[in-house]
Amino acid sequence: MTTDRIAAALDTLTRSGAIYASRIDDDKVVVSLDVVYAGPACDYDAETATRVAEIDAALQAIGLHFSDAGGEEDRQAEYFIYRAD
Repeated sequence: MTTDRIAAALDTLTRSGAIYASRIDDDKVVVSLDVVYAGPACDYDAETATRVAEIDAALQAIGLHFSDAGGEEDRQAEYFIYRAD
């Protein structure tokens, strides 16, 4: 997998509004998105769930797989870490 291919996928996701930031580290790709929760159980609303599914499908299509997720300080945002096989 080439960095160019990853960068192109991330650019597409950014332009579509699915993510607002991303970075490519040596061994992982980190994508961030604003999230909206549907209720106190921290379930995503329908629009956020659609974005998460779009991110997951696009990155899996180029050989990256979900590895970890977490929150970011001072935002209602989350980051997702993907790694190559």
